[in-house]
Amino acid sequence: MGKKSRQKTIKKIEPPNTAQNKIHQVTQVHEAFSGPLPHPKILADYDKILPGTAERIITLAEAEAEHRRLLEKTAINAEVEEKRRGQKYGLIIGCTGIGASVLLGAMGALMSAAVIGGGTVVSLVTVFVIGRVVEPKDKK
Repeated sequence: MGKKSRQKTIKKIEPPNTAQNKIHQVTQVHEAFSGPLPHPKILADYDKILPGTAERIITLAEAEAEHRRLLEKTAINAEVEEKRRGQKYGLIIGCTGIGASVLLGAMGALMSAAVIGGGTVVSLVTVFVIGRVVEPKDKK
């Protein structure tokens, strides 16, 4: 038996040189802007729509920044004052406890003097040591 062979003929058709066959190049530009103010181009567009708007937006951003700095300063000052007050009260409590311990010891109540004096010293040392260890964890 003979072999039948089929041959396919592929005809390549080239399109005519028309405007439809031109190569188009697309360029995409992505601009990102971050900050308290809009991008300068956007500010300019605002100013075109309503003159003076850009200046108002900048003034608003400046006022907001000033307000934020004032709040931060107030919070820091309050924190410093709170620490100072705590140190003053700690000093008063410590001096009172040790003074009471010395007074009780002089009166002959040695057990009471030891308990009050030891308790005062141990509690103050604990507060200062643990307070310094815990404080950085809270600020994280």
